[in-house]
Amino acid sequence: RGNGITIAAGASQNTEAGIYHSRNIQIIDNKIGTDFSGNSTSAAYGNGCSGIQVIGGEDIIIRNNVIGSNGANGPINGMGGQSGIELINSSGVEISSNYIGVGANGITNMSNTNGGISFYSDNGDLCNLSHRCQNNNIEINNNLIAFNNGNGIQVKPGNSQNINITDNQIYRNSG
Repeated sequence: RGNGITIAAGASQNTEAGIYHSRNIQIIDNKIGTDFSGNSTSAAYGNGCSGIQVIGGEDIIIRNNVIGSNGANGPINGMGGQSGIELINSSGVEISSNYIGVGANGITNMSNTNGGISFYSDNGDLCNLSHRCQNNNIEINNNLIAFNNGNGIQVKPGNSQNINITDNQIYRNSG
């Protein structure tokens, strides 16, 4: 099982990866890695890698989603792949008002195997694939990020700039 991006409610148990060099994508009001209630911690609903993975995306909105219980299969291609949301070489991304690692009720532990939100730049194959070699203009605000088995928000080394992280509740992550 791979990343769990299906732009529809109830994305779970998916086998392949996310959004590649796409523009103007909105991922809004979904349950990713959980059941329709947004509170199930059953491994049957989790995605094997990241809940949402965006590589080389531009003008992406990720809003009002419940994202949890992802990452049991470990990294793919030796790169990340176990976070609630993972951005690689992307620009103009808004991540707002999501429950990451916590259920829709605001209290159920639905940890992602790695962190809540991870982003980094790749100057190798993914840079060549996406024709973008950095994360730029990222807004992360008003999210509840808790219980993840890594950092709540992780900016990995690389070429990232203009990252604004404001008004989030981040607690009980183990990174």
